[in-house]
Amino acid sequence: MPSLTLEITEVIPGAPPVDHTIDINELTSKGVVIGRQGDITIGRTTPKGIRNKISRFHATIYTTPAPDRPRPDVWIRDGAVNADGEWVPSGVGIWVAGDGKLTADKPHQLRPGARVNIVPIISGYQCVLEWEPDLDTTPSGNPHFPTLPTPPQTLAFENRILKEEVVAKDWRIEELQDGLKKMQKVSRSIEAQMKEERATNRKQDKKIRQLAAIGIVIAGALVISYGVDVEEVERLLDVVVGVASIAGVVVAVKA
Repeated sequence: MPSLTLEITEVIPGAPPVDHTIDINELTSKGVVIGRQGDITIGRTTPKGIRNKISRFHATIYTTPAPDRPRPDVWIRDGAVNADGEWVPSGVGIWVAGDGKLTADKPHQLRPGARVNIVPIISGYQCVLEWEPDLDTTPSGNPHFPTLPTPPQTLAFENRILKEEVVAKDWRIEELQDGLKKMQKVSRSIEAQMKEERATNRKQDKKIRQLAAIGIVIAGALVISYGVDVEEVERLLDVVVGVASIAGVVVAVKA
């Protein structure tokens, strides 16, 4: 017996996956809308650049009567009905294994084993709808939900998805490398600034020493000329050192 649920998984770079479940028994001809503002909301936690690629009402899953089978057929269609009753397609379409990109005029019947990319892979983000395969059913088999008889097409689709994932990862690597280059540039700028500040400090220290030396010479001249005693000289030297320090601060401010 095939599964009667559809699983939608959002793969968001740098965040845990987000899962949504649709009970096929609860689907009607009106359908369930998937999108940024749909019955099932997708893209809510994605970066703005990704979110803008997802339409407000991106795709619709609905059923139609199947007179020769007890269960209705299940369909997915790009876009949704607006308030005026008009069908409005999404901005980027949906992608179905075996059929490639689908536009609003190409509804696709879902069967067990189906895999649909509700949006194309964008910067590592994926939104995939899957219907679990009915492993007990042969391609000719289940009268309720025939299994998709297109394994080569499905493999080609999966291969394309893998290639898109590689491109997305390469883009992410380039983005990280650009960020690293910017950090290295900032680091070199800070290092140059610190080097310049050290050079400035050495110049200031030299000027302070020069001023102190001049003060000592002046103090010595006063001692020789006026016979000032030792205690007065010590007090005078303290004043000279203080003046030299103040002068050094003034020099630093001017620099």
